[in-house]
Amino acid sequence: MYSAIEVIQQRRTLRRFTTANISDDDIQRLLTAAMAAPSLMGRKPWHFVVIRDAEVKKRIAEAFRVHPQLAEAPVWIAFLADVSASPAWRMDLSAAVMNTLLQATAMGLGATWIGTVDSKWTPGQVEACRTLYIPEGWELFAFVAVGKPAEQRPPHVLDPYVFSTRVHEGKWGNRRQVPSPQYHSEGGKQ
Repeated sequence: MYSAIEVIQQRRTLRRFTTANISDDDIQRLLTAAMAAPSLMGRKPWHFVVIRDAEVKKRIAEAFRVHPQLAEAPVWIAFLADVSASPAWRMDLSAAVMNTLLQATAMGLGATWIGTVDSKWTPGQVEACRTLYIPEGWELFAFVAVGKPAEQRPPHVLDPYVFSTRVHEGKWGNRRQVPSPQYHSEGGKQ
């Protein structure tokens, strides 16, 4: 089992997946993680569409002009928002997407976050909403493509230079000291 920091560091955007199926139990775990996200005043403005149909994924991938191999992921999850439910629906949905990505990593799966409403993908959104029969008034926020990884990517590691130039203590310009080397190591051991 990974610690939280290990899962965070292991999480990478993957664009190549095997053809192995994703079980209903695995999808349930991913959706449970999504719905465990924080939500302003507990309003939970999210709905999800689980997409397995290869033609539907291909059509949406083409409409959004994303990497064609993403359509090969066995499962896509569409994240939809009831914008009337919460003024913070973008934050709520972002947290739900991130929970899903982290849960996929913890399960040994690969995942990719595809777009948001701010991506200027309006034609793609229109096509996706039409394809998925999404009613008017709902916002298509993002997709997450999920599958067994066909590629391995190294975990993120702390870059001491970036840390020393991006973290300020108390006020702008007070550089925070670079953490000890244990935080730089692969695997995120603390």
